[in-house]
Amino acid sequence: MNTALPFPSLHQEYLLWMNELRFAVQELRIFDTYLGRVPNEAAGALRKQFSRHATAIDRLQLRLHGAELERARFAREMSGMGLYSVRMEDNAPLREAMLRFRDRHNEMKTTFRRFEAKK
Repeated sequence: MNTALPFPSLHQEYLLWMNELRFAVQELRIFDTYLGRVPNEAAGALRKQFSRHATAIDRLQLRLHGAELERARFAREMSGMGLYSVRMEDNAPLREAMLRFRDRHNEMKTTFRRFEAKK
């Protein structure tokens, strides 16, 4: 659903998403460190999955950053016109991408917990 949102709300959403993604990357590093100490094939396979997930996070961060740069360009062009009164199309495609990310990340954490429980 595309709706128009105030410009500052879109920026706030961007900041929250980027922080969430940075935290997820830190979690993956912790999991990877743990798995690096486990010398078996299953741990290696899980590390590869985490690596692919980290790459997907990097790509999502780039998409978010690109959208934010476009909004910043627009803000510079609108300088002095009151950005709080400007309403822009919302981040619907990026919001969907974040929802998919959250689902995938939760699956990865569940997989890790199951692996850890078996060890």
